[in-house]
Amino acid sequence: MFKVAIVVAADRLNVQAANAFLKTLEEPPPRSILILLSSDPQRILETICRAVCVWNFAGESGPRLERGANRLAGDVQRNRGERAEKSL
Repeated sequence: MFKVAIVVAADRLNVQAANAFLKTLEEPPPRSILILLSSDPQRILETICRAVCVWNFAGESGPRLERGANRLAGDVQRNRGERAEKSL
């Protein structure tokens, strides 16, 4: 079983909070999935962006969004933390 944490509006983290969160990304708890949501990803610290998988669901809905979510879940299971940039 995985523990899942979702950070809504990750682009609004101030510098201190973003740097503290980066430590969690570098050494995540076992069997955890950390999801950062942002409507303005350019505002997220570059060091955080390099430490995560990027999935762009902008403008997606219905079956295509469901396929992307299923691919993401499959990648998490297969890679278990490997970093790769993905896009629909």
